[in-house]
Amino acid sequence: MKYPYVFVLVLCVGLSAFGQNTFEKATFKPGNSNLMLAELFTTLSGVHNKGTGTIIVSLTVTDQGEVKGVHPVQFDTQKNAVNAILAVQKTTKNWTPTLVNGIAVNQRYKIAYRFMPANSSYELDVKMADKFAKKKLFKQALKYYNRAIKANKNEASLYLSRAEVKLALNDIEGLRKDFATCKKLEKEFLANVQLGLIKSTTNGQHINNSKEKKE
Repeated sequence: MKYPYVFVLVLCVGLSAFGQNTFEKATFKPGNSNLMLAELFTTLSGVHNKGTGTIIVSLTVTDQGEVKGVHPVQFDTQKNAVNAILAVQKTTKNWTPTLVNGIAVNQRYKIAYRFMPANSSYELDVKMADKFAKKKLFKQALKYYNRAIKANKNEASLYLSRAEVKLALNDIEGLRKDFATCKKLEKEFLANVQLGLIKSTTNGQHINNSKEKKE
């Protein structure tokens, strides 16, 4: 579902609320940071790792792409908090630095780890929401986006998708709020990791080990 004129216009107007400086977020050079962090966490805690809710850690990506100052903001158990911190630390030097007006800077971010229960309908809710939106069944799409966001409130892309649906339903105020939330989360969160949705591999360990051998 695309709105090449009205939607882009609204987004451009919304962007002005976030300042005039150009901001390029740090990116994970090896690929998908969410999958890699999930694998690293699982390797540290075991394939049968358990937890409830969301773990959030704060960190700085330096102007050299290093990870520093990692500490927990929210967690269920101390063990999970420690493993979340260690997983993040293992990704150091694998990030591009944040650029502000083209200049590399130190930037503070957060990373969220969300434990999905075994009976979670999250993935299905996202698929159903996208399916209904594509078919222009916007009220049904809104219902499923609401459910998905309730389960994973830190996922910026869900707010953007729901904003498009709200535009189609002429909910302009809702559109603006969702877009503002999307931009805030994009800038605030470096990764939003879903635990329990993938099988662990050793890829994450390969990154760390290869660096250790070189040093």
